[in-house]
Amino acid sequence: MKTRNNVQKAVTKTMAVIMSLVLLSITVNAQEFWKNILRNNSFSQIAYAMAEESTEATIYPTEAVVADYADMASLFVAEAEPSLQVESWMLDVNRFSATTSILTETESALELEDWMVNESFFSNTASLLTVDKDTALELEGWMTDEANFKTGTLKVENEVESKLEVKDWMTNNLAWKF
Repeated sequence: MKTRNNVQKAVTKTMAVIMSLVLLSITVNAQEFWKNILRNNSFSQIAYAMAEESTEATIYPTEAVVADYADMASLFVAEAEPSLQVESWMLDVNRFSATTSILTETESALELEDWMVNESFFSNTASLLTVDKDTALELEGWMTDEANFKTGTLKVENEVESKLEVKDWMTNNLAWKF
């Protein structure tokens, strides 16, 4: 029995080491994947697109890939499925029976114990609570002085945003390496 337990422990530890190695290799591969994604990023294209204020329409090549629509139509043809057959075991009542029995549960009557009526177990904190009364608010002189509330004009400034500029660091892939 002791040998069996030792073997089970050894197998468990070996499996844990193997799983750790598998997870480690997966995470290393995932890091390489994200490095490749970020290396081939489009940050520079995004920066140029945001900074560029072109008023002329962008011209795209007119070469288009024309697919054979007859071949594509064959992909959307509805296939006929064979009809389902009812087998004898499907109709056997003994296989599908509700054998759930519902028992009514009875609870014992609640009993009042001595500690439940002993007031020393319960503190009466309601008598300790007091309500603070606020003093009445008074009208002060500065509140009625119109000089404190000038109704002059409000100065509004329009902010002008400068044109976006592309700096060298924005398009450098090394600056965006994570």
